[in-house]
Amino acid sequence: KRLGLPFRTMTLCTGDMGFGARKTYDIEVWLPGQNAYREISSCSVCGDFQARRMDARYKDKDGKGNRFVHTLNGSGTAI
Repeated sequence: KRLGLPFRTMTLCTGDMGFGARKTYDIEVWLPGQNAYREISSCSVCGDFQARRMDARYKDKDGKGNRFVHTLNGSGTAI
């Protein structure tokens, strides 16, 4: 937004998402030279899927238990 580029955010369908993703968003920018929107980045909400595989935990507020963290997985610019 701050760059002033026309963009849109698309929610991917399940068949286009990665294995561990719960939800994935693609960020697309309008490229006038191509007369089309093109994906420049992707961000996935992975929940605790990745954390369970790497055993990444945090202590809850009471300090009584360890819980798995929830992770995001995002790409840099793809253009």
